[in-house]
Amino acid sequence: MALTLRQRRFVREFLAGPPGVRGIAVRAAERAGFNVTHDAVGYQLVRKPEIRKKIQRHLAKLDITTDDVLEEFRRIGFSDMRKFVEWDGSDVTLKPSDQLTDDDAAAVAEVSKTETKDGGSIKFKLHDKVAALQHLGRILGAFKDQDPPERKIINVAVILEQSAPANGHALPGVRIELEERNGD
Repeated sequence: MALTLRQRRFVREFLAGPPGVRGIAVRAAERAGFNVTHDAVGYQLVRKPEIRKKIQRHLAKLDITTDDVLEEFRRIGFSDMRKFVEWDGSDVTLKPSDQLTDDDAAAVAEVSKTETKDGGSIKFKLHDKVAALQHLGRILGAFKDQDPPERKIINVAVILEQSAPANGHALPGVRIELEERNGD
């Protein structure tokens, strides 16, 4: 079955949304013109087989693998602030970016400098380690409320979606669907 115009817009918005909301299904649904009176509309759209196939085909063109996704979560989850910053009781110093390994650089979420007439400040932020570790734990089946993961993998769908509201704010979450290979 061919996708409708709004469904095609949804796929495009889902894959290429603005920074900070890229891949969040409910935001993509809203930008594509769907009625988003409840957060589940985005989830329902990404669960449709024809939409999921279109998203997976696009991701396959990008050559994104399960190992790539796991590696990025590993880089973030096991990052160590001491690789980026040196500090003592009175001073904080950022290490030069050319001294960072690729693993370390992948964990950096933001670096910015603000200068004022009275001085300035540097903001340095790593991606959320706890969230990355939770996602890794889920993928690896480390939590008892989850079935163990499949052993053989042929395809992966990385789906960013809205999770249940926490403190009144919906938070983005990642769900990774794996398909089993039928032999080598």
